[in-house]
Amino acid sequence: MANIVLMPQLGISEDSAVLSQWRVMEGDQVKVGQILFTLETGKSSFDVESEYEGTVLKLLCAEGDELPIKTPICIIGTAGETVDMPEQGTFGSDGTPAASTEAPA
Repeated sequence: MANIVLMPQLGISEDSAVLSQWRVMEGDQVKVGQILFTLETGKSSFDVESEYEGTVLKLLCAEGDELPIKTPICIIGTAGETVDMPEQGTFGSDGTPAASTEAPA
């Protein structure tokens, strides 16, 4: 199953950051702890490490994009795996779509 990497919460007062540099490309093999991308805030920059091992299936953002926390950044899974991204929604801290809060009709 593919894992969605989300924009992390960088600090208490930060609600977004700029993706300044990709350190991987689609198709790259990554290991846990490998740097995926670098983020910049108004105060500093941060390297974000992978929490997953596998293949980078899709980069969802471009360098220079300012992204709010919990925005999907990239997808890591098994080579050749297809992934259906939800059009909208919130994602949990584990990178999976959060349960809907809507009441059934």
